[in-house]
Amino acid sequence: MTEPNARLWFTPTARGALNRINDSDDPMLQALVEQVILQASIRRILVWAMVLVPIILGAIGVVLAVSLADSGAGTFDPYDY
Repeated sequence: MTEPNARLWFTPTARGALNRINDSDDPMLQALVEQVILQASIRRILVWAMVLVPIILGAIGVVLAVSLADSGAGTFDPYDY
């Protein structure tokens, strides 16, 4: 799930601006850009960890539960012996 503005980082204008900031001698400006990029990365990791991973694991669990229920592996019949 990318943000709508995530594509703006890859435009030639944004690349040029980032190159100018990285080539400049202003450490505060460079630190600000690094902080913004780091926050975007952390946000993306949190979305994966808090939303997508539990949904995927839940879907896998449902599929396994349904397949085990259909195969009869979870049932016990005392007359089988």
